[in-house]
Amino acid sequence: MKNNESSQILNICYLNEKDKMIINKNPHCAEFFCTLQNIYDCTKCKNYLIKHNNIRLIYKDNKDNNDDNNNNELVSFCKNKCLNGYIYDFLDEEQITSSKIDKYKIMKNFYNKKFIYTLEQIKYKIKYELTVPKPRTVVHWGQLKLLLTTVLFLINVIDETDKEVHIIYAGSAPGDNIHIIFDLFPNTLWYLIDPRKHFDKIYEHKQVKEVIEDYFTNETALYFANKNISTNHKLLFISDIRVEPSDDGIIKDQNQQIEWHKIIKPMYSWFKFRCPFNINTKYKYYKGINYLQPYAPISSTETRLLLKQDLIEYSYNSKKYEGKLLYFNRIIRPSYFIKSIISDNNYFDHCYDCTYFSYLIKNYINKFPTFNPYNSSNIFDIMKKITNYIARKRNNSIANMNNYIRTNLIFNDN
Repeated sequence: MKNNESSQILNICYLNEKDKMIINKNPHCAEFFCTLQNIYDCTKCKNYLIKHNNIRLIYKDNKDNNDDNNNNELVSFCKNKCLNGYIYDFLDEEQITSSKIDKYKIMKNFYNKKFIYTLEQIKYKIKYELTVPKPRTVVHWGQLKLLLTTVLFLINVIDETDKEVHIIYAGSAPGDNIHIIFDLFPNTLWYLIDPRKHFDKIYEHKQVKEVIEDYFTNETALYFANKNISTNHKLLFISDIRVEPSDDGIIKDQNQQIEWHKIIKPMYSWFKFRCPFNINTKYKYYKGINYLQPYAPISSTETRLLLKQDLIEYSYNSKKYEGKLLYFNRIIRPSYFIKSIISDNNYFDHCYDCTYFSYLIKNYINKFPTFNPYNSSNIFDIMKKITNYIARKRNNSIANMNNYIRTNLIFNDN
Protein backbone atom coordinates (compact mmCIF):
# COMPACT_ATOMS: atom_id res chain seq x y z
CA MET A 1 0.00 0.00 0.00
CA LYS A 2 1.34 3.42 -0.95
CA ASN A 3 1.03 6.69 0.93
CA ASN A 4 0.31 9.88 -0.99
CA GLU A 5 -1.12 13.31 -0.24
CA SER A 6 -3.41 13.17 -3.28
CA SER A 7 -6.99 11.98 -2.94
CA GLN A 8 -7.80 8.39 -3.72
CA ILE A 9 -10.44 7.49 -6.31
CA LEU A 10 -12.18 4.14 -6.75
CA ASN A 11 -13.59 3.26 -10.14
CA ILE A 12 -15.46 0.26 -11.42
CA CYS A 13 -14.98 -1.07 -14.92
CA TYR A 14 -18.31 -2.71 -15.86
CA LEU A 15 -17.93 -6.24 -17.22
CA ASN A 16 -20.23 -8.96 -18.48
CA GLU A 17 -19.94 -12.64 -17.57
CA LYS A 18 -17.83 -13.51 -20.61
CA ASP A 19 -15.40 -10.67 -19.85
CA LYS A 20 -15.15 -11.86 -16.26
CA MET A 21 -14.18 -15.39 -17.32
CA ILE A 22 -11.50 -14.06 -19.66
CA ILE A 23 -10.03 -11.71 -17.06
CA ASN A 24 -10.09 -14.25 -14.24
CA LYS A 25 -7.86 -16.51 -16.36
CA ASN A 26 -5.92 -13.61 -17.91
CA PRO A 27 -5.72 -10.84 -15.29
CA HIS A 28 -3.07 -8.82 -17.15
CA CYS A 29 -5.57 -8.36 -19.99
CA ALA A 30 -8.19 -6.62 -17.82
CA GLU A 31 -7.38 -3.06 -18.90
CA PHE A 32 -8.23 -3.92 -22.52
CA PHE A 33 -11.91 -4.17 -21.51
CA CYS A 34 -11.98 -0.81 -19.71
CA THR A 35 -12.77 2.36 -21.64
CA LEU A 36 -14.11 5.71 -20.47
CA GLN A 37 -17.57 4.58 -21.61
CA ASN A 38 -17.78 1.66 -19.17
CA ILE A 39 -15.99 3.15 -16.15
CA TYR A 40 -17.93 4.57 -13.20
CA ASP A 41 -16.87 6.42 -10.03
CA CYS A 42 -17.39 4.29 -6.88
CA THR A 43 -15.25 6.29 -4.48
CA LYS A 44 -18.07 6.82 -1.97
CA CYS A 45 -18.56 3.05 -1.76
CA LYS A 46 -15.02 2.37 -0.60
CA ASN A 47 -15.89 1.41 2.99
CA TYR A 48 -18.77 -0.78 1.81
CA LEU A 49 -16.61 -2.59 -0.73
CA ILE A 50 -13.80 -3.15 1.76
CA LYS A 51 -16.19 -4.60 4.35
CA HIS A 52 -18.43 -6.71 2.10
CA ASN A 53 -16.11 -7.65 -0.77
CA ASN A 54 -12.65 -7.49 0.81
CA ILE A 55 -11.25 -5.43 -2.04
CA ARG A 56 -7.56 -4.52 -1.98
CA LEU A 57 -6.24 -0.97 -2.33
CA ILE A 58 -2.93 0.18 -3.77
CA TYR A 59 -3.01 3.67 -2.28
CA LYS A 60 -3.72 4.74 1.27
CA ASP A 61 -6.32 7.48 1.57
CA ASN A 62 -5.40 10.11 4.16
CA LYS A 63 -9.02 11.04 4.74
CA ASP A 64 -10.95 9.57 7.66
CA ASN A 65 -13.07 6.60 6.66
CA ASN A 66 -16.43 6.93 8.36
CA ASP A 67 -18.63 3.91 8.71
CA ASP A 68 -21.13 4.39 5.90
CA ASN A 69 -22.49 0.86 5.93
CA ASN A 70 -25.70 1.79 7.76
CA ASN A 71 -26.67 4.47 5.24
CA ASN A 72 -29.48 2.71 3.36
CA GLU A 73 -29.41 5.08 0.40
CA LEU A 74 -25.66 4.69 -0.03
CA VAL A 75 -25.79 0.91 0.40
CA SER A 76 -28.48 0.72 -2.28
CA PHE A 77 -26.35 2.83 -4.62
CA CYS A 78 -23.28 0.64 -4.02
CA LYS A 79 -25.21 -2.58 -4.65
CA ASN A 80 -26.70 -1.23 -7.88
CA LYS A 81 -23.68 0.55 -9.32
CA CYS A 82 -20.50 -0.93 -7.90
CA LEU A 83 -20.87 -4.70 -7.75
CA ASN A 84 -20.55 -5.83 -11.33
CA GLY A 85 -17.02 -5.53 -12.64
CA TYR A 86 -13.44 -4.74 -11.75
CA ILE A 87 -12.71 -2.28 -8.93
CA TYR A 88 -9.41 -0.37 -8.93
CA ASP A 89 -8.01 2.64 -7.10
CA PHE A 90 -5.79 5.47 -8.26
CA LEU A 91 -4.94 9.09 -7.40
CA ASP A 92 -7.03 12.08 -8.47
CA GLU A 93 -4.03 13.71 -10.11
CA GLU A 94 -4.06 10.86 -12.65
CA GLN A 95 -7.71 11.34 -13.64
CA ILE A 96 -8.31 11.47 -17.39
CA THR A 97 -11.28 12.84 -19.34
CA SER A 98 -10.50 11.62 -22.85
CA SER A 99 -8.75 8.66 -24.42
CA LYS A 100 -8.52 8.37 -28.19
CA ILE A 101 -6.85 4.97 -27.88
CA ASP A 102 -10.18 3.50 -26.66
CA LYS A 103 -11.50 3.20 -30.22
CA TYR A 104 -8.94 0.45 -30.86
CA LYS A 105 -10.20 -1.65 -27.95
CA ILE A 106 -12.34 -3.98 -30.01
CA MET A 107 -12.36 -7.78 -29.88
CA LYS A 108 -10.82 -7.96 -33.34
CA ASN A 109 -7.69 -6.39 -31.82
CA PHE A 110 -7.90 -8.39 -28.58
CA TYR A 111 -7.32 -11.85 -30.07
CA ASN A 112 -3.94 -12.14 -31.79
CA LYS A 113 -2.62 -15.03 -33.82
CA LYS A 114 0.73 -13.55 -34.78
CA PHE A 115 3.38 -12.62 -32.22
CA ILE A 116 5.71 -9.67 -32.73
CA TYR A 117 9.10 -8.72 -31.29
CA THR A 118 9.99 -5.46 -33.02
CA LEU A 119 8.62 -1.96 -33.40
CA GLU A 120 8.76 -2.35 -37.16
CA GLN A 121 6.17 -5.15 -36.96
CA ILE A 122 3.52 -2.82 -35.51
CA LYS A 123 1.33 -1.76 -38.42
CA TYR A 124 -0.84 0.72 -36.61
CA LYS A 125 0.18 4.29 -35.90
CA ILE A 126 -1.81 6.83 -33.90
CA LYS A 127 -1.02 10.18 -32.41
CA TYR A 128 0.62 9.89 -29.01
CA GLU A 129 -1.46 11.12 -26.06
CA LEU A 130 -0.04 11.95 -22.65
CA THR A 131 -2.43 9.91 -20.54
CA VAL A 132 -1.90 6.85 -18.40
CA PRO A 133 -4.21 3.86 -18.74
CA LYS A 134 -7.00 3.29 -16.24
CA PRO A 135 -6.88 0.70 -14.90
CA ARG A 136 -3.29 -0.53 -15.12
CA THR A 137 -3.14 -4.31 -15.33
CA VAL A 138 -0.03 -5.09 -17.37
CA VAL A 139 2.96 -5.83 -15.15
CA HIS A 140 6.01 -3.63 -14.72
CA TRP A 141 8.99 -5.59 -13.40
CA GLY A 142 12.34 -3.93 -14.15
CA GLN A 143 14.73 -6.77 -13.33
CA LEU A 144 12.69 -9.28 -15.34
CA LYS A 145 12.56 -6.84 -18.26
CA LEU A 146 16.36 -6.48 -18.19
CA LEU A 147 16.87 -10.22 -17.99
CA LEU A 148 14.55 -11.11 -20.87
CA THR A 149 15.81 -8.39 -23.21
CA THR A 150 19.41 -9.47 -22.57
CA VAL A 151 18.50 -13.11 -23.22
CA LEU A 152 16.79 -12.05 -26.45
CA PHE A 153 19.94 -10.22 -27.54
CA LEU A 154 22.18 -13.21 -26.84
CA ILE A 155 19.83 -15.66 -28.55
CA ASN A 156 20.04 -13.47 -31.65
CA VAL A 157 23.80 -13.01 -31.82
CA ILE A 158 25.63 -16.00 -30.27
CA ASP A 159 25.67 -19.79 -30.65
CA GLU A 160 26.60 -22.83 -28.60
CA THR A 161 29.60 -23.30 -30.89
CA ASP A 162 31.12 -19.95 -29.83
CA LYS A 163 33.97 -20.94 -27.54
CA GLU A 164 34.15 -17.58 -25.75
CA VAL A 165 31.89 -14.55 -26.09
CA HIS A 166 33.22 -11.43 -24.38
CA ILE A 167 30.64 -8.85 -23.29
CA ILE A 168 31.29 -5.30 -22.13
CA TYR A 169 28.32 -4.03 -20.11
CA ALA A 170 27.97 -0.31 -19.27
CA GLY A 171 25.43 0.35 -16.50
CA SER A 172 25.39 -3.24 -15.26
CA ALA A 173 24.62 -2.79 -11.52
CA PRO A 174 23.08 -4.20 -9.41
CA GLY A 175 23.23 -7.22 -11.70
CA ASP A 176 20.77 -9.63 -10.04
CA ASN A 177 19.54 -10.70 -13.47
CA ILE A 178 23.07 -11.14 -14.84
CA HIS A 179 23.70 -13.98 -12.41
CA ILE A 180 20.94 -15.96 -14.16
CA ILE A 181 22.45 -15.13 -17.56
CA PHE A 182 25.78 -16.60 -16.45
CA ASP A 183 24.05 -19.96 -16.01
CA LEU A 184 22.08 -19.68 -19.25
CA PHE A 185 25.15 -18.81 -21.34
CA PRO A 186 28.26 -20.46 -19.81
CA ASN A 187 30.40 -19.45 -22.82
CA THR A 188 30.09 -15.73 -21.99
CA LEU A 189 32.70 -13.66 -20.15
CA TRP A 190 31.77 -10.26 -18.74
CA TYR A 191 33.30 -6.85 -18.10
CA LEU A 192 30.93 -4.93 -15.84
CA ILE A 193 31.12 -1.15 -15.50
CA ASP A 194 28.93 0.88 -13.14
CA PRO A 195 29.64 3.35 -10.28
CA ARG A 196 27.08 1.52 -8.14
CA LYS A 197 27.69 -1.69 -6.18
CA HIS A 198 26.88 -5.01 -7.81
CA PHE A 199 25.14 -8.04 -6.36
CA ASP A 200 27.62 -9.72 -3.96
CA LYS A 201 28.02 -12.97 -5.89
CA ILE A 202 29.00 -11.07 -9.04
CA TYR A 203 32.49 -10.14 -7.88
CA GLU A 204 33.85 -13.65 -7.46
CA HIS A 205 32.00 -15.33 -10.31
CA LYS A 206 34.24 -17.22 -12.72
CA GLN A 207 32.55 -15.64 -15.77
CA VAL A 208 33.29 -12.09 -14.61
CA LYS A 209 36.60 -10.93 -16.07
CA GLU A 210 36.55 -7.44 -14.58
CA VAL A 211 34.34 -5.09 -12.52
CA ILE A 212 34.97 -1.34 -12.77
CA GLU A 213 33.06 0.75 -10.24
CA ASP A 214 33.04 3.98 -12.20
CA TYR A 215 31.13 5.76 -14.95
CA PHE A 216 31.64 4.54 -18.50
CA THR A 217 33.49 7.19 -20.54
CA ASN A 218 35.40 7.48 -23.82
CA GLU A 219 38.52 6.63 -21.81
CA THR A 220 36.84 3.43 -20.63
CA ALA A 221 35.99 2.56 -24.22
CA LEU A 222 39.61 3.17 -25.28
CA TYR A 223 40.80 0.97 -22.42
CA PHE A 224 38.75 -1.94 -23.76
CA ALA A 225 39.62 -1.19 -27.38
CA ASN A 226 43.30 -1.49 -26.50
CA LYS A 227 42.74 -4.96 -25.06
CA ASN A 228 42.11 -6.18 -28.63
CA ILE A 229 39.53 -8.66 -27.36
CA SER A 230 37.84 -8.97 -30.75
CA THR A 231 41.03 -10.29 -32.35
CA ASN A 232 40.38 -13.80 -31.07
CA HIS A 233 36.84 -13.71 -29.70
CA LYS A 234 33.34 -12.53 -30.48
CA LEU A 235 32.91 -9.16 -28.74
CA LEU A 236 29.56 -7.63 -27.76
CA PHE A 237 28.68 -4.31 -26.13
CA ILE A 238 25.62 -3.65 -23.95
CA SER A 239 24.71 -0.19 -22.66
CA ASP A 240 21.97 0.36 -20.11
CA ILE A 241 22.93 3.89 -19.11
CA ARG A 242 20.43 6.68 -18.55
CA VAL A 243 21.76 9.75 -16.72
CA GLU A 244 18.52 11.72 -16.90
CA PRO A 245 15.17 11.23 -18.69
CA SER A 246 14.98 14.68 -20.34
CA ASP A 247 15.29 14.99 -24.12
CA ASP A 248 18.69 16.67 -23.79
CA GLY A 249 19.85 13.90 -21.46
CA ILE A 250 18.63 11.17 -23.80
CA ILE A 251 20.27 12.72 -26.85
CA LYS A 252 23.53 13.06 -24.91
CA ASP A 253 23.40 9.45 -23.62
CA GLN A 254 22.61 8.01 -27.03
CA ASN A 255 25.36 10.00 -28.72
CA GLN A 256 27.81 8.74 -26.08
CA GLN A 257 26.75 5.15 -26.75
CA ILE A 258 27.52 5.57 -30.44
CA GLU A 259 30.95 7.04 -29.65
CA TRP A 260 31.73 4.02 -27.47
CA HIS A 261 30.51 1.64 -30.20
CA LYS A 262 32.81 3.33 -32.74
CA ILE A 263 35.79 3.09 -30.36
CA ILE A 264 35.26 -0.51 -29.16
CA LYS A 265 34.09 -1.87 -32.54
CA PRO A 266 32.02 -4.80 -31.18
CA MET A 267 30.37 -7.24 -33.53
CA TYR A 268 26.99 -6.16 -32.12
CA SER A 269 25.76 -3.55 -29.64
CA TRP A 270 22.55 -3.56 -27.60
CA PHE A 271 21.41 -0.09 -26.51
CA LYS A 272 18.66 1.42 -24.43
CA PHE A 273 16.91 3.70 -26.93
CA ARG A 274 14.06 6.11 -27.42
CA CYS A 275 13.27 9.02 -29.69
CA PRO A 276 13.32 12.42 -27.97
CA PHE A 277 9.82 13.90 -27.59
CA ASN A 278 10.24 17.63 -28.15
CA ILE A 279 12.01 17.70 -31.47
CA ASN A 280 10.98 17.98 -35.07
CA THR A 281 9.61 14.82 -36.62
CA LYS A 282 13.02 13.50 -37.68
CA TYR A 283 15.59 12.24 -35.19
CA LYS A 284 18.96 11.49 -36.81
CA TYR A 285 20.72 8.46 -35.37
CA TYR A 286 21.77 5.05 -36.70
CA LYS A 287 19.83 2.23 -38.29
CA GLY A 288 19.13 -0.86 -36.21
CA ILE A 289 16.33 -3.14 -35.13
CA ASN A 290 14.09 -1.73 -32.37
CA TYR A 291 13.02 -4.57 -30.08
CA LEU A 292 9.97 -4.21 -27.83
CA GLN A 293 10.38 -4.75 -24.08
CA PRO A 294 8.21 -7.04 -21.92
CA TYR A 295 7.36 -6.03 -18.34
CA ALA A 296 8.36 -2.43 -19.08
CA PRO A 297 6.72 0.59 -17.37
CA ILE A 298 3.11 0.95 -18.46
CA SER A 299 3.70 4.03 -20.64
CA SER A 300 7.30 3.37 -21.66
CA THR A 301 8.52 4.69 -25.01
CA GLU A 302 11.84 2.90 -24.63
CA THR A 303 13.02 0.06 -26.89
CA ARG A 304 16.24 -1.93 -27.21
CA LEU A 305 18.25 -1.12 -30.33
CA LEU A 306 20.36 -3.83 -31.97
CA LEU A 307 23.25 -2.38 -33.98
CA LYS A 308 25.84 -4.10 -36.13
CA GLN A 309 29.50 -3.11 -36.13
CA ASP A 310 29.25 -1.10 -39.35
CA LEU A 311 26.89 1.79 -38.70
CA ILE A 312 24.44 3.30 -41.16
CA GLU A 313 23.01 6.76 -40.52
CA TYR A 314 19.24 6.81 -40.29
CA SER A 315 16.44 9.30 -39.54
CA TYR A 316 13.72 8.06 -37.15
CA ASN A 317 10.23 9.51 -37.38
CA SER A 318 9.70 10.44 -33.73
CA LYS A 319 5.92 10.91 -34.04
CA LYS A 320 5.46 7.53 -35.69
CA TYR A 321 7.76 5.95 -33.09
CA GLU A 322 5.71 7.38 -30.19
CA GLY A 323 2.40 6.45 -31.79
CA LYS A 324 3.45 2.85 -32.34
CA LEU A 325 4.57 2.51 -28.73
CA LEU A 326 1.29 3.99 -27.49
CA TYR A 327 -0.51 1.29 -29.49
CA PHE A 328 1.87 -1.33 -28.16
CA ASN A 329 1.42 -0.37 -24.50
CA ARG A 330 -2.36 0.13 -24.53
CA ILE A 331 -3.56 -2.40 -27.10
CA ILE A 332 -0.95 -5.09 -27.75
CA ARG A 333 0.42 -5.66 -24.23
CA PRO A 334 -3.01 -6.31 -22.60
CA SER A 335 -4.30 -8.31 -25.57
CA TYR A 336 -4.68 -12.11 -25.77
CA PHE A 337 -2.31 -14.27 -27.82
CA ILE A 338 -4.16 -17.31 -29.09
CA LYS A 339 -1.06 -19.38 -29.85
CA SER A 340 0.56 -18.79 -26.50
CA ILE A 341 2.22 -21.96 -25.19
CA ILE A 342 1.16 -21.14 -21.63
CA SER A 343 -1.53 -23.44 -20.27
CA ASP A 344 -3.92 -22.43 -17.48
CA ASN A 345 -1.68 -22.11 -14.42
CA ASN A 346 -3.13 -19.19 -12.43
CA TYR A 347 0.16 -17.24 -12.62
CA PHE A 348 1.26 -16.45 -16.18
CA ASP A 349 -1.45 -15.71 -18.72
CA HIS A 350 -1.94 -15.07 -22.46
CA CYS A 351 -0.99 -11.37 -22.36
CA TYR A 352 1.87 -10.09 -24.52
CA ASP A 353 4.49 -10.00 -21.76
CA CYS A 354 3.86 -13.51 -20.47
CA THR A 355 3.67 -14.89 -24.01
CA TYR A 356 6.95 -13.14 -24.84
CA PHE A 357 8.54 -14.76 -21.77
CA SER A 358 7.36 -18.24 -22.76
CA TYR A 359 8.43 -17.92 -26.42
CA LEU A 360 11.83 -16.67 -25.35
CA ILE A 361 12.41 -19.67 -23.07
CA LYS A 362 11.21 -22.02 -25.82
CA ASN A 363 13.63 -20.42 -28.31
CA TYR A 364 16.45 -20.64 -25.78
CA ILE A 365 15.85 -24.36 -25.14
CA ASN A 366 15.75 -25.06 -28.88
CA LYS A 367 18.93 -23.14 -29.72
CA PHE A 368 21.00 -23.97 -26.61
CA PRO A 369 19.97 -27.51 -25.58
CA THR A 370 23.29 -28.37 -23.94
CA PHE A 371 23.50 -25.05 -22.06
CA ASN A 372 20.12 -25.35 -20.32
CA PRO A 373 21.00 -25.25 -16.58
CA TYR A 374 17.56 -26.28 -15.30
CA ASN A 375 17.63 -29.95 -16.29
CA SER A 376 14.12 -29.49 -17.60
CA SER A 377 12.42 -28.69 -20.87
CA ASN A 378 9.20 -27.65 -19.13
CA ILE A 379 8.84 -24.02 -20.10
CA PHE A 380 6.50 -23.08 -17.26
CA ASP A 381 8.84 -24.64 -14.66
CA ILE A 382 11.78 -22.63 -15.98
CA MET A 383 9.75 -19.41 -16.03
CA LYS A 384 8.72 -19.95 -12.41
CA LYS A 385 12.29 -20.68 -11.31
CA ILE A 386 13.47 -17.47 -12.95
CA THR A 387 10.76 -15.26 -11.39
CA ASN A 388 11.22 -16.89 -7.98
CA TYR A 389 14.93 -16.13 -8.12
CA ILE A 390 14.41 -12.49 -9.10
CA ALA A 391 11.72 -12.09 -6.41
CA ARG A 392 13.78 -13.59 -3.61
CA LYS A 393 14.75 -10.13 -2.25
CA ARG A 394 11.79 -8.11 -3.48
CA ASN A 395 8.09 -8.35 -4.25
CA ASN A 396 6.89 -10.68 -6.96
CA SER A 397 5.30 -8.18 -9.33
CA ILE A 398 3.35 -10.80 -11.31
CA ALA A 399 1.87 -12.48 -8.24
CA ASN A 400 0.99 -9.11 -6.69
CA MET A 401 -0.84 -7.93 -9.79
CA ASN A 402 -2.70 -11.23 -10.16
CA ASN A 403 -3.89 -11.11 -6.54
CA TYR A 404 -4.98 -7.48 -6.77
CA ILE A 405 -6.99 -7.99 -9.97
CA ARG A 406 -8.67 -11.26 -8.97
CA THR A 407 -9.54 -9.93 -5.51
CA ASN A 408 -11.12 -6.81 -7.01
CA LEU A 409 -13.05 -8.66 -9.69
CA ILE A 410 -16.52 -8.63 -8.09
CA PHE A 411 -20.03 -9.47 -9.22
CA ASN A 412 -23.44 -8.91 -7.74
CA ASP A 413 -24.99 -12.29 -6.97
CA ASN A 414 -28.34 -10.80 -5.98
